[in-house]
Amino acid sequence: MKFKLLEKKTLCFLIYIFPFILFFKNVIMNIYLTIFIIISITYIIKKKKFNLVTQDCLILFFFILVILSTLINKEIYEEYFLEILIKSILNLKYVLIFWILRNLIQENYINLNLFSKTSFFSILALSLDIFFQHLTGKSSLDFLSKIIVGKEFGFVPHMNYYNGFFRDEGIAGSHIQKFFLFSVIYFLSYKTNNIISNFFLFSIIYIFSIASLLSGQKIAFFILLITTIMLFFILNEKKNIFFSLFAVVITFFFLVENYPPTKQRYINIGLKKNIFDHSVPKLLFDKPAVKIDDIYSEKNLVIEKEQAGGYYNIFLNSIFYAKESKIIGNGYKSLGFLCLKKTKNEEACRSHPHNIFIEIYVTSGFLGLFILSFLIINSLKNIKLKKIFKNKNLKTKTENLLILFIIIELFPLRSYGSIFSATNGLYFWFLISLSVFYLYKKRLS
Repeated sequence: MKFKLLEKKTLCFLIYIFPFILFFKNVIMNIYLTIFIIISITYIIKKKKFNLVTQDCLILFFFILVILSTLINKEIYEEYFLEILIKSILNLKYVLIFWILRNLIQENYINLNLFSKTSFFSILALSLDIFFQHLTGKSSLDFLSKIIVGKEFGFVPHMNYYNGFFRDEGIAGSHIQKFFLFSVIYFLSYKTNNIISNFFLFSIIYIFSIASLLSGQKIAFFILLITTIMLFFILNEKKNIFFSLFAVVITFFFLVENYPPTKQRYINIGLKKNIFDHSVPKLLFDKPAVKIDDIYSEKNLVIEKEQAGGYYNIFLNSIFYAKESKIIGNGYKSLGFLCLKKTKNEEACRSHPHNIFIEIYVTSGFLGLFILSFLIINSLKNIKLKKIFKNKNLKTKTENLLILFIIIELFPLRSYGSIFSATNGLYFWFLISLSVFYLYKKRLS
């Protein structure tokens, strides 16, 4: 009995530190996942009553479908088939995460407020590091490493992004955006008197928004801005949210006018040159738009990198390549292979469609789309959205913020990283599972 309790507490601890684990490279992340999976399997084996609910079966069916689709379309991958198949099987780890989160949430072992607290401190630390990187050209980790081990590890701006702790991965803005609403939940749980609460809410909106802006991830920043506008309608602190939004907008225009990296990143869209080259830019949008029919005509299979770079074209390209297997899809990571069969220009091909629903369609077809859509709808049915504007108690506010998070993450027209990749896959399946099952538990109660 004590051992079972220790397992549950260990799993909860691993869940609480999740926002910080994402800062580390794949080695640490893989160690974290290995420990999580081992303890999870032990927990499942020793749990006498581990009842599978509809959602558990649906998520398992989805990933089995991805594996089957990969097997059926093995000719697409040629000599890479075995490697791709193994990776598609390893994606079953997301099923395990899904199951464990559901069980721990339904048994009231996960404290959402505690998770929100670690989310808040993770993006606060990242935001301050981005500011530090803009001021000094280096991450604070470089200064610490020089003091401790006598050398720097190169945490500098990379590929037009200020990545903070993420080094050469341009996902700092996305990390802030994804954990932002959980930080607001932390604010709601611990707010005290009006003066401190107002300053706290203003600060977290302003600091996190400007850090996202300075990270260079345009879409993450604008999504965070839209999220904040939605908070205006959900929370009572309307005056505070309005002033924080006003301050963010003023700062945005000030930086655009006076700070070249921000100006080039957000105004001169489609730059060929690095943001640190402050010479007059040449813009990609000076070229006329290219029609999808022209791109994929039999006579013109060569796609210029600039022409295929826009998200609109990427979405259309992905749908075009996947149309031959609409029911069960083309398999795991099939887009890049399908593209190369049409054109030999590797720069024109993408490894994933940059959209959740198109990626699901490419990978597992309409059947995969149906399974995941039914999973979400089945979990959230009977949640009364009309309460958003009527009920202002803490529990309802928390539920509304989680609903808002799910809507934003699953918005069909937004660009998104691959939900099967090592890092972004963890973000997606972990946070969506946490939000969906917290709401599911409230629905059952």
